[in-house]
Amino acid sequence: MGSDRKDTSLNITTENFGEPDDKKVISELSKKVRQMSMLLDEAQKTTKTGSFNFDIEMNEANWSDHNFEILGMDRQTEIPTLDTFLSHTFPGDQQYVRNAIAKTIATGEPYDITVRWTGDDGKLRFINSIGGLTIDNVTGKKFVVGTNHDVTDKKTIEEEIRKIARKHQTIIQTTHDGFFVIDKTGKILECNPAFQRMTGYSEKELLNMFIADIDAKESPLGVKEHIQKVIAQGWDQFETKHRRKDGTIITVDISTTHLQIEGGVFISFARDITTAKIEKELLEARFRIQEFSFMLPLDELLRKCLDEAEQLTNSNSGFFHFVDEDQDNLQIQLWSSSIPSSTCTVNDGEMHYPIKKAGVWADCISERKTVVHNNYQELKHKKGLPPGHINLIRELVVPVLRGNKIKAVLGVGNKPTDYITSDIEIVERLADLAWDIIERKRADLLLKESEKKYRELFNRMESGFAYHEIILNEKGDPVDYRFLAVNPMFEKLTGLKSKNIVNRTVLDVLPGTEKYWFETYGKVALTGKPIRFEHFSKTIGKFFKVLAYSPEKYRFATILEDISEKKQKEKELEEYRNHLEREVDKRTRDLHQANVKLQQEIVNQKNTEALLKASLAKEKELSELKTRFISTISHEFRTPLTSVLSSTELLQRYGQKWNELKFGEHVERTKRAVEYLVKLLEDVLTISRAESGKIGFSPSVIDLKILCKEVIAESTSQAKENHKFVFKYRMKRKEFTLDPKLLKFILVNLIVNAFKYSPNGGEIKFTVSGDKKNIIFAVSDHGMGISNEDKPFIYDNFFRSKNCIDIPGTGLGLSIVKRSVDLHRGSISFVSKLKAGTTFNVSLPKVYQAADVEPATQFEN
Repeated sequence: MGSDRKDTSLNITTENFGEPDDKKVISELSKKVRQMSMLLDEAQKTTKTGSFNFDIEMNEANWSDHNFEILGMDRQTEIPTLDTFLSHTFPGDQQYVRNAIAKTIATGEPYDITVRWTGDDGKLRFINSIGGLTIDNVTGKKFVVGTNHDVTDKKTIEEEIRKIARKHQTIIQTTHDGFFVIDKTGKILECNPAFQRMTGYSEKELLNMFIADIDAKESPLGVKEHIQKVIAQGWDQFETKHRRKDGTIITVDISTTHLQIEGGVFISFARDITTAKIEKELLEARFRIQEFSFMLPLDELLRKCLDEAEQLTNSNSGFFHFVDEDQDNLQIQLWSSSIPSSTCTVNDGEMHYPIKKAGVWADCISERKTVVHNNYQELKHKKGLPPGHINLIRELVVPVLRGNKIKAVLGVGNKPTDYITSDIEIVERLADLAWDIIERKRADLLLKESEKKYRELFNRMESGFAYHEIILNEKGDPVDYRFLAVNPMFEKLTGLKSKNIVNRTVLDVLPGTEKYWFETYGKVALTGKPIRFEHFSKTIGKFFKVLAYSPEKYRFATILEDISEKKQKEKELEEYRNHLEREVDKRTRDLHQANVKLQQEIVNQKNTEALLKASLAKEKELSELKTRFISTISHEFRTPLTSVLSSTELLQRYGQKWNELKFGEHVERTKRAVEYLVKLLEDVLTISRAESGKIGFSPSVIDLKILCKEVIAESTSQAKENHKFVFKYRMKRKEFTLDPKLLKFILVNLIVNAFKYSPNGGEIKFTVSGDKKNIIFAVSDHGMGISNEDKPFIYDNFFRSKNCIDIPGTGLGLSIVKRSVDLHRGSISFVSKLKAGTTFNVSLPKVYQAADVEPATQFEN
């Protein structure tokens, strides 16, 4: 490849044109050639192309300036030959160049090759060389003429494209989303493994199918029309149904793009959104049901759940039935809206039905899991359908399990196609939701009933009631309190209206409130210890009797009674008494001198009169006691003696004819009557001994807790089914020095009375507690209570309250209890409200001195 260094682009001589006569023509022609040469040079520069010609015979080459430039060669140092070209060619491509040129020379066919080239600057280039064979018509010489083009940038881009293509192919092959390509007819041309897994078909099967073969939503005509729509707009994203190879229907989200290559193809991505769709539909159904839960009654709300289950599973029937606690019976609860009332002869919630008689839908109860019958007619153990029942094709029934018990069953039926896994999940979750709604609705009803009762009690209380929150300063000291709730009686007693004080502080409502109230209520709210007290409120101008207690820390409740009138009367009485005392003192001073001589006589006369009055009163009292005693004993003896007489006569007359069971009944009846008479006589004798001082106090060390349990065992025999007995022992010690017989008599009487005078049942509470010096026994009930007029006489012998005349008793029990407590050097008190119950509190010393022990005759049986 030799070179003319002065003109490398073109070498023109007159010899090329022969011997023309007209030199002017030659000159014009040369001018045009130079212009063409310049244009060619500019074209090579613009397209980064260099030209060359190679003299085969001379082995010389001629390169254009641009050829040197694009090859990265120095024109001054490099000789353009074929060997020079080959020396810079990548070793692996050199033979490829020789073969191409040799073939062109031998056959005359042009070559087009791309080789790797390293220039003088050491930079690797990709050179596209295109050449062909040319023969000089004058000399007959053969030349290889061609161009070299730098395609390095193109190669780099192509390599990047290949890398991207490989990356995209890897993504497509490994993505969890399905990928497929179809043509205009819908034939599947390509698909990735994810799409194969999604449809259940192999790649080979899919490549022989059309997209319409797996589309379960659109008809073949619909698919064809959809393809035309995508062609028109270029792309589309839509939701459809695909049928898997196993027949399962799945919901898929499709994104497709139309590319106008190879006659037009559609690049599509498919995502299985079946689970997401179910979750969305369940969530929307849950929201709808929750929205209705505040407006609809329970049955209608359950029917709404059934309707949602039908819709989501494409069913057309449904039912919901309760399972009884015994797990043997069903309560036919309700049917879905789609079942006409004419097809069901059992009304909602009306019938209890044995499970063993139920149809195959009850298999879910025996198997304790969801059952699916996709072909009811082929079931061998089906029991048939009652007259008028809907024709059953298939069903899905779900048990609602809570703990180890089945609470209910929910079923749907007659879906046009088989029930599948997604249907099971939908119905199971809606069944759980339905039961949650039932439990919440039931709880709401109970809460409303409880609130109604509480509100009724709250509003009808005869005492003022208020609920407060204590307010502390930064040191933790109580400085105010806030009203949280008050009842109507509180408003009446204080003159403060609920709407004006609730959520306001007392200092805001009553700025002059005394510090005493904050300190007193603060102790209750912070310690939890209740307190009773009487105090005058300067801001309200009334005297109140207050019970304050704390249901939770920093809060307290108060129960108020207005005792202003009582206090006023006490004040007036005290003033009148003081007035009388002053008047008596004055008259005494005035008459002192006049009455000195007669004083002894008057005193004697008064003493005589007093003795006479006392004797008369005592005689009258004894007469009344005697009369009351005879009346009470006669009444109490009459019934058991009549029973004994009746049973004895019957035994005498018919005893030999009766069987052993009936004979024993009358013997037992007689025995109970005699035991009652013995107990009655024991009470009478006890009172007699107490009056004559024959009952002594003999303490000994006892296990108090064991004694209490013995008392409970003896006393609770009086309890009825509607009684609830609560015992709390709050003492750390168990051993104390007490008289066990007297103590047992005290406790048995109090507990038996609590049962006896609570005929309507309720809670009987027995508590043992104490302080530093005393043991405190408390027995409380919610029974008949004691009227205020009977309270002063409750410990008198033979006294019976007016409201318990119909209940058997002698009126001696509490009298004996009082004497037994006195012998212990203790005290007894009670709090009672008519029709609200009674609490007796007995306080006995923990330690006794030797002088306290009085030897005497003890109780005798």
